[in-house]
Amino acid sequence: MANHHAHETAADAHAGGLKSYLIGFVMAVILTVIPFAMV
Repeated sequence: MANHHAHETAADAHAGGLKSYLIGFVMAVILTVIPFAMV
């Protein structure tokens, strides 16, 4: 069961997860830069 779940997660990450990962990464960068821009 655990192996199946890991395989499923890897498949999701490879299929459409890359776009979600990039969006999350960009959002994290933006939210990190905002406080520095305020100073």
